[in-house]
Parts: sequence; structure tokens; C-alpha cells
Amino acid sequence: MADARLPDEVRALVQSHVPSMVHLDALLWLSGSPDASPTADAVAAAIGVEPEAAARALRELAASGLAAGEEDGGETRFRFAPRGESLRHAAGTLAEMYRRFPVQVIRAVYERPPSPVQQLADAFRLRS
Repeated sequence: MADARLPDEVRALVQSHVPSMVHLDALLWLSGSPDASPTADAVAAAIGVEPEAAARALRELAASGLAAGEEDGGETRFRFAPRGESLRHAAGTLAEMYRRFPVQVIRAVYERPPSPVQQLADAFRLRS
């Protein structure tokens, strides 16, 4: 159920770019440190998740246009780099809403409907 306190742009951002709490935490951490270019390991340590989970989320955030990954001596460093002003504004609004209404933002992430690709994969999952 959509929460009226969350602007439409925040709900749309969550629906299209933030499939998990790891994605949310990584995005908020990067957006709060716009001059930083950390590795996935550094982001993982900062948000308290496994490095593989942080790396996956950061790659997906980069693919969706919210972050950028750059090779640096064999490591990929990530930075907050929204593609376009509307994404930058939506990410800023998401951060503000998370500060003001964390439960509602978390609920929006968890209530996000599965993607059509995930629904198709689930249809073919073998059940025992």
C-alpha cells in the first residue's frame, strides 16, 4: 500500500531502481559522500553487508543510471552519478524522505512488486 507521505518521484525511484535494502543503503551512502569514490569493499564495510552483495548492488545502481563505476588499478571505484537532473532530484528527495520517514521508505522497498523477469523465473522454479 502506497504511503501518502512519500512523493510519487520517490515511489517511482524505488520501483525502478531500488530492489533491495542493500541497494537503498549503498545509494544513500554514495549520495551522502558525493566526492568519494569507494570500492565495493569499502561500501560493504560502511553499510554492514557482504562485499559481494555491495558489489552487485553498486553494479546495478551504475547500470540503472544512479552511480558510475570506474576502473582504478584493477579495482572498480563507484561514485554517486545520477544520469540526468530528474534522477539526481529524485535521489535527493529519497534521502530526505528516508531521514524523515524511514519506516515508510523501507516499506516501499519491501512492498515493491517483483519484476516481470523475476515473475517468469519464479514460474519455472522447481518446487519440492
